[in-house]
Order: sequence, then structure tokens, then C-alpha cells
Amino acid sequence: FTSSFERMKEHSACKEIVKIGKEAVPWLLEDLQRYGSWKIIIALSLIVKNDAPNTSKDHTGRFELIRKDWLEWGIRNDYIKASI
Repeated sequence: FTSSFERMKEHSACKEIVKIGKEAVPWLLEDLQRYGSWKIIIALSLIVKNDAPNTSKDHTGRFELIRKDWLEWGIRNDYIKASI
């Protein structure tokens, strides 16, 4: 059994984005603001590793809450500006 997370993480496009490293974080967060996708969140997680936002347990599996956590993290860490 392979989880969808594992499949996405091993996808060639995801690997290429992760190779770019932290330089890709602003672009990924901007895409997350506009479109939202688990794939973006997975790529962000793989790039920033231990610096990722602390997501509370009640957010597990709840895309919009996790998305909000990541966007707030991006603003706090000066990767993106707050939307007006």
C-alpha cells in the first residue's frame, strides 16, 4: 500500500520543485493563495521541513485550515505579503 502523500512526494515534478529549495517557497505560497492544492502543501513541507508551521491536531486532514496555517506562516516569515 502506497499513500497518496507518498505518491505525490515521489512525483518527478514535486522532486524538481524540492530541488529548487527555499527559493521556491514564495512562488509556492503565492500559488497556494490563488489555487490551493495538497501538492503545494506537500512540496512546502518537504522544502522547509522543521521550519514548517505547527498545525494543530484538529486541522489534520482539513485542507482549508492547513492552507490558512501555511499562508499565515508565509506572512510571518516574510515569504509573502498579507492580502488586503
